[in-house]
Amino acid sequence: MADAACHRLLHGVLRRHIDKKPSEVRAGLSSSVRRRVMEMAAAHLDEALTLDQLAAEARLSTFPFAKMFRISFGLPPHRYLAARRIERAKWLLRTGQPLGEVALACGYGSQSHFNRTFKAATDRTPWGMAALVVGGTAPIPVGAAGQPWRRCASRRSAAGPDEAGFCPVISRPSATT
Repeated sequence: MADAACHRLLHGVLRRHIDKKPSEVRAGLSSSVRRRVMEMAAAHLDEALTLDQLAAEARLSTFPFAKMFRISFGLPPHRYLAARRIERAKWLLRTGQPLGEVALACGYGSQSHFNRTFKAATDRTPWGMAALVVGGTAPIPVGAAGQPWRRCASRRSAAGPDEAGFCPVISRPSATT
């Protein structure tokens, strides 16, 4: 009889612990951890930061860190980093730095990757954003003869592109009669 009672007690205890669902993360990161993670992200935006590196800075394992990060910042870590990179790019474009240097300073592997990401985030190309900041319109490249030039759609043009790929803008006569 003692064995049956002990067996029932053990069965009840195990059942309570086995049926228990894993605890969910409900709280965000503490303010000191948020500050450390933000400082690390800001200092290393020009590098490829991984979730493991950010979690190590917070002294947490990866999965709980990602959950707590999202609760604290309202974004997953990769979107937070992308938003910080775009903000830095906007600031650098205001200073007049060349697009290639801005792309590298913000952690993009190439200028074309930077252009695609920037346009997806802001609905403007980096060139267009820089033009807005500098003077309201994008500067028009001017050829040697002083006429405006544009980027050629194809390398085959009557006048031919220059070494940078620009062709003279040919004004068409208006169709007014």
